[in-house]
Amino acid sequence: MKPYGTFVKIVELVSDTFGTMSSAFVMINCDLGSAEEVVADLQKIRGVKEVVLVNGIYDIVAKISGTTEKDLERTNMEMRGIDAVLSTMTLIVSRNY
Repeated sequence: MKPYGTFVKIVELVSDTFGTMSSAFVMINCDLGSAEEVVADLQKIRGVKEVVLVNGIYDIVAKISGTTEKDLERTNMEMRGIDAVLSTMTLIVSRNY
C-alpha cells in the first residue's frame, strides 16, 4: 500500500465516525415538459436537500448531501435513474463559507 493510501483510509474513517457532511450541486437536463414530474421524483430521494427549476442550459439544480462521498454517489445514481433525466453534471462542494 502506498503511504497516502493509509491517509485516505484515516480520512474516510474520521468522516464516517464524526459525520462530516459532503455535499454537491447537480445540474440536470430533462425531457421537454417533464421538469415538474422530475422535481417530484427528486424530492422523494434520500440525500436530496433542495431542488430548484432554472432557466438556461440546465432545467433543474438539486443540492444533495451525505455523510460520505459514497452517499453522494448513491444519491446521484438514483437521480440519474429517473426516466425523464437526460443528463447531469455534478459539482462536489470543496468548501462551505
